[in-house]
Amino acid sequence: MAINWKQYPPAGHEQRVKDYGRYEQLFLSGHKQAFKVKTGGAFQLTRYIISNFLAGLSTLSADMLFGEQPDFMVDDEANKAAGEAVSGIVERNDLLTMGYEAALAASFRGETVLKVRWELRTPDYADPEAVIEEVPPGIWFPDLSEDNVRDVRTVSLAWLKIDPSDAKRQYLRIEEHEPGLIRNRLLLLSAEGEDPQEVELSTLEEYADLEPEVETGLAAIPIIHIPNYRYGSRYFGISDYQGLEALQEAINSRISMVDNVLDKHVAPKLAVPPSMFNEDGVIDRNKLELIPLEKGETIPTYITWDASLQAAFAQFDKLQELLFMLSETCPTIFGLEKFGVAQSGSALRLRMQRTISKINRKRLYFNTGLIEALWLAQQLETIHGGATYEPCPVTISWADGLPEDVKEMVEIESQRMAAGNTSVESSIRRLDGPGGVEAEMDRIAAEEGQSSVLTGRGPEPPASGAQE
Repeated sequence: MAINWKQYPPAGHEQRVKDYGRYEQLFLSGHKQAFKVKTGGAFQLTRYIISNFLAGLSTLSADMLFGEQPDFMVDDEANKAAGEAVSGIVERNDLLTMGYEAALAASFRGETVLKVRWELRTPDYADPEAVIEEVPPGIWFPDLSEDNVRDVRTVSLAWLKIDPSDAKRQYLRIEEHEPGLIRNRLLLLSAEGEDPQEVELSTLEEYADLEPEVETGLAAIPIIHIPNYRYGSRYFGISDYQGLEALQEAINSRISMVDNVLDKHVAPKLAVPPSMFNEDGVIDRNKLELIPLEKGETIPTYITWDASLQAAFAQFDKLQELLFMLSETCPTIFGLEKFGVAQSGSALRLRMQRTISKINRKRLYFNTGLIEALWLAQQLETIHGGATYEPCPVTISWADGLPEDVKEMVEIESQRMAAGNTSVESSIRRLDGPGGVEAEMDRIAAEEGQSSVLTGRGPEPPASGAQE
């Protein structure tokens, strides 16, 4: 339905925006506030200990997605100009770092949003360029069709602005996107119960030079939604933290209670017979060296309490196992493997199959989103930047984010080369990464040329029956 700006966040988006804030609070270890934990008092915790397993899940996802550099290649190898343009876009936008940060946020928020624009990157830049940047999903409001939840009619980015000359006066800055066009709006937020009033952009000095409408020349909306994961009848993504909050809260509570018990009983109380006290009810400490007992008196003893901590730690282990299972995370990643160290890369991958499948699921969405962003960036360069190359679709070659077993990889590549089902260039790309392919191929060609000169051997003759 169309977005109604009578309130902010607009109706239908309040809970989503609220959830973003809560999940970010959990990621940043603000569990005491998120779970409304009370400390102090006779029957409450004196100290609340946080074991932030949830943040570990998010950093793990980002590490496995972007910890190793993906390779961006154009589909048309003959289109070298497009290949160079894509490399330039990736480098200027620091796309790998941006991708890592976007994957981190997508894990706890449930999605990330990218914006592609043709503008000055910052006011300090001399010339406009194709910019790919992450947008906080809390200011992103898609207008979805009532007939098809995946049909996005328009997308609005909206955020609050405070009048520099009057801190009590607030505006709502809106950037409405539709294919080929951006509308810039500014609304003055009135008193409660009154509708916002549309005002001129020049009302705020920083927007004085902003055009009310800007033509992009694009056939698509340059706002790209990358969900963490979702299902068919849902548009918005799902956070990795959904369904795990209760387990995280229970783990924090159990550790804190054990800590509280140990603090209380680290210096146990001493029970002594009445004869140890003088007339004023005070014990002479010198008597503690030698304690005379009258007939029938109990021997002084320290009062201790069986806290059944073994049961508490057993419950902690069970909660941890549930977290690993429900989050599809292999304990090996955190060094908690109970069955010994994997002896090879293949063995490690087999153990981590569930986690690898989870990362592959996330990679599906990021692959689609980044390919679309690079396609739009190329179009902006040709439409507004005067570039003469033909925009070309991009293919991304991803690594799995796991430590490489180099010996095993070399053996596999040797077998493939011997079987004739791979090229030297592709083999080098898989072994050494995309960065060193060209230089290594040049060195191989140079060495083969030197070998031909020294040995007098020319190129291999064509196979029998082959046409010359």
